[in-house]
Amino acid sequence: MEIKKLRHSNLKIYSEEGYGGKQIEFFPPFKFLLQYHVGNKSNSEANFTKWYFDSYLKYFNEPKSIGGMKFGSLDSRIRKLNIGEINSKTIVRNSSIVINEIKVLVSNKFHLYESIKKDGLNLFKRDRIRVVNKSGKFLIEGGHHRVAILKILGYRSAPVYIEDAHAKS
Repeated sequence: MEIKKLRHSNLKIYSEEGYGGKQIEFFPPFKFLLQYHVGNKSNSEANFTKWYFDSYLKYFNEPKSIGGMKFGSLDSRIRKLNIGEINSKTIVRNSSIVINEIKVLVSNKFHLYESIKKDGLNLFKRDRIRVVNKSGKFLIEGGHHRVAILKILGYRSAPVYIEDAHAKS
């Protein structure tokens, strides 16, 4: 499917943050991955890490079902560390621990970029770009970073798996 036809998922928080339902260029990690792509790697990592930390601090207690971070990849990693009840005070008090976990996840996105740049997109089932057709709008439900990377690398289309919107309701 043409990348320009794809839109970021429009969950409540994504929409409030200004990128829900919009093209992938509005997804904040797009700009960090673009910085990485043009060779500004240290600023890219610092900016991506700061955005991720600020987002976690703001949305740690909001469920993923509305675009929050509760029980998402970062939150699950933090909860395994047993730093206590997850709240804004424990996040700030343990900011170095949280930032270290974020750096691992950010590094993974840069490795994904390098992998796609070198080998193209590998289409393992777990790596599919999942899209839902909602009234003619193709919303990305999974694979946002992969779509961003493909766009940055100059791909015009992306292999997607279109799910039935009614099955998700």
